[in-house]
Amino acid sequence: MKRVPFVADGDALIMDMEHWEPILEACRAAFPRLRQVSCYATADNILEKTPAELAHLKQLGLTLLYIGPES
Repeated sequence: MKRVPFVADGDALIMDMEHWEPILEACRAAFPRLRQVSCYATADNILEKTPAELAHLKQLGLTLLYIGPES
């Protein structure tokens, strides 16, 4: 598998980093050729994450955020 289209359901980026780290590590362990992990997000919870947290999520493999117009 090269893609995990959506982590969780709804606005997953709201999860704390303590939840994200094991999820992304498990995805990488289960799918070594994984190239894309994505989730839904809102503008508000993107702004609630620090730049360092967002960079860490990207480093762990979260590569795409879907932001809807309602955000």
